Amino acid sequence: MKQPTFYFERFRPWDYISIIFYILISIAIFLNLKGTIKLGNKGEYLLMYTVLTHLLIYFINYQSLRNFAVYIFWLGIGVVHFIFYIKLKLNPSLEMVNGHSATGLRNTIILLVLFQVLRILSLNIQKQEFVAVSKGRYDLFDERRVNILDFIIFVIYFSSSMGLLFIWE
Repeated sequence: MKQPTFYFERFRPWDYISIIFYILISIAIFLNLKGTIKLGNKGEYLLMYTVLTHLLIYFINYQSLRNFAVYIFWLGIGVVHFIFYIKLKLNPSLEMVNGHSATGLRNTIILLVLFQVLRILSLNIQKQEFVAVSKGRYDLFDERRVNILDFIIFVIYFSSSMGLLFIWE
């Protein structure tokens, strides 16, 4: 039986693992921002945190995000990111050469919505979920052969992620 486009299921073990890991990393990053722990350049760590969040959501959690319950959780993370962006955007110590290191925090919701739009396009065009581009011919989780549309979706998502981060200030 074909899965509906939007469906709710219980979280799987991987969902809990990725969420707990993400929350622990987030706590470390924000403790570093407060000065509670010292990890080095605060701006560089915040920038790396946001870029990796957006890419890892796509590469590692694309299968989990098909479950609308998981997707809503990550949208909640996007709201938290946006609130932190508002609080951090005026902090001059987070200013970098090409912009502010907190800029990426505002993009999480936009990229999650883009993910869902690309997912729906893939379902309508190729009648199957897209998979993440991998080094081999097959994706890591669905064990489905990566095709040209999967690659185009990746390019759209990646270029949007970088464009929102570095171009749109």
